[in-house]
Amino acid sequence: MTDYLFTNLIITLSALWASRILKSGPVNINLKLLVAAVLCWFVPWQIMPMYTIASVPDALIFKVADILPSSELAADIDVSGGPLSDATSSALSIPSFDVLLSGLFAAALLTGGVIFTLRIIAYQKLIDRLYRHSSPTNKYSDLSEGYPVRITSLGTPAIASGLLRPVIWLDHSMETRSELASILRHEANHLRLGDIYWAWFLCLFESFFWWNPLCKMLTKQAKEQLELRCDERCFATLNQQYQQDLASLLLVQHSNNQQQSFTAPLLSIAHKSNFNIKRIKTLDKEKTMKTKHVVALILSISCSAATAAKIVGSESAEQPVTQQQVDSNYDAQLADLLARSSNAKSTDAELLNEVFTNILDWQSGRERLNSHEEVKIQLLGFTLLSHVGHKLGRYKDVLSAYEQWYPQTDRAPFFLKNLSAITHLRLGQPEAALEDMLALKAILKDRTKEGSLLLLARAYVEMKDYDNAQTVLAQLSDSNVMGNALKYYVSFHQNDTAEMELVKTKLPAEFDTLPPTLPDLGIPLSPLLEKL
Repeated sequence: MTDYLFTNLIITLSALWASRILKSGPVNINLKLLVAAVLCWFVPWQIMPMYTIASVPDALIFKVADILPSSELAADIDVSGGPLSDATSSALSIPSFDVLLSGLFAAALLTGGVIFTLRIIAYQKLIDRLYRHSSPTNKYSDLSEGYPVRITSLGTPAIASGLLRPVIWLDHSMETRSELASILRHEANHLRLGDIYWAWFLCLFESFFWWNPLCKMLTKQAKEQLELRCDERCFATLNQQYQQDLASLLLVQHSNNQQQSFTAPLLSIAHKSNFNIKRIKTLDKEKTMKTKHVVALILSISCSAATAAKIVGSESAEQPVTQQQVDSNYDAQLADLLARSSNAKSTDAELLNEVFTNILDWQSGRERLNSHEEVKIQLLGFTLLSHVGHKLGRYKDVLSAYEQWYPQTDRAPFFLKNLSAITHLRLGQPEAALEDMLALKAILKDRTKEGSLLLLARAYVEMKDYDNAQTVLAQLSDSNVMGNALKYYVSFHQNDTAEMELVKTKLPAEFDTLPPTLPDLGIPLSPLLEKL
């Protein structure tokens, strides 16, 4: 959430700054810049890293070792891909500032939805009232460029409305005034340029981000650019007459223009006096793209792009870790890690302890890389450390390293909770393992892999909560041998003979023991073992 707010803060400030420089430049360029800044508030920057950091679907998988020494059976636990956890904190049980901020933001958006709904209702009531108290006229079809005109009492010279049924509403007092042609041409140009659609979009934006003063500034500036663009179109047709008429209308502006502050999607020639004065002064000035405008635009776009790139990252979401890396620092660190871990496949405890220490030293002494490569290299190092630690039975050291390598749990790849859960189970801490797996399932929901479900069921089993274990095991496929072994174990302790007999037919003969025994959890593997 902080990523989202920080990114849009920088983009908005740079756009507002550039817009100020561009006030004497082409209106279309200024308008597009402001609209782009508005659109950025609808981009979920806080979850973009989920889709841009490598998911490495095949490389980062570790397995629970064979259940039976004589079989090739293994249960896969997916520690590959998926979003890294700027988005996972909301699903974890430990509260954080980001979670609180996300909650407040969601509440603000919900309130904004209510505000927008009320605006729609108020707008519809106003339009209904105007239709009831107006009469159509065909006298001005040439001036209105074919758009229907209705005469009514407005309190402002004219307004334009309607997404599907565009209408120009003309105050009855304007029919006898010399500015009539300018008024109708102005509203017609608004409709022809599609400004009514932008007005609704800005109304939506302003409603949902009602709490943000920067968004209000963006909306105000964008609306002014819509008016200036329309003025340019009118001036190109009516020349000095339009400028004189606009100045004249300043004298007849009515104070009753409050409906526009709430029902924003109404386009009107009457605005605040200071803005109208600005419009009059700039109408006959040539607006060309000068060097300072180009520089301001480039700086604004560059600043916005750099900020977005920092959050999102620039590397492909599908690049596997085995592909050769461009960054030499990554290659050097990976080579160093492999050199220090050359004995990771050994069965000698002394050599394995040396490898364990080497990996810890490697982690503490290396330079941090960019976000994408840092995630990969640290994950590779940690899975290898866990493999060696489990071979040595140094489960507490593995958990200690996990806390040191990932001090902010909301920044850790969420799938590492599989590994944490296995380690807790090895230590006889099923409650902690259950907490890990429930947090992971809350994140993945229906996308939870069978390996993770097995660990969740195993935690319930070791807590002797057989009912919940059976519920989880029911989500596994019938061909999952480890799942069937756990079902057999659970059925025995529930005295469910019929279920035992049913499950027994799906198991290898090695599991046909009474009382049933729990299958071994095995040792988590690491993709780096293939390189050693």
